[in-house]
Amino acid sequence: MLLPRYDPATILTAPVSKLVSKELGLDEIASQVARETSDQGVALARMAGFEVRGSVVKGKSWRAICDEAERLDAEAIVVGARGLSRVQSALLGSVSSAVVVHAHRPVLVIPGR
Repeated sequence: MLLPRYDPATILTAPVSKLVSKELGLDEIASQVARETSDQGVALARMAGFEVRGSVVKGKSWRAICDEAERLDAEAIVVGARGLSRVQSALLGSVSSAVVVHAHRPVLVIPGR
């Protein structure tokens, strides 16, 4: 039985982050940043000649990516990697690694700078 990987940092900070995010409006800020990032990624992919659709959804990052790829029946998933060390990846989690493990389609991981 495969159990999903969880981001320990998210688990440890979840109660505090919910209180702070409501107080400061961080959910709205995060949504706006996510839309802008998605729009930039879509523009870059189109310039490279790909047929692409961008979307912003809430949830655990790797699960949202895999679910959205299924919903769109995407031919492949392309994700970036931050280039975390093994220790950083163990503490913070690796979205790209989790997508590779859980996706039911090809995944292309673009390494960080």
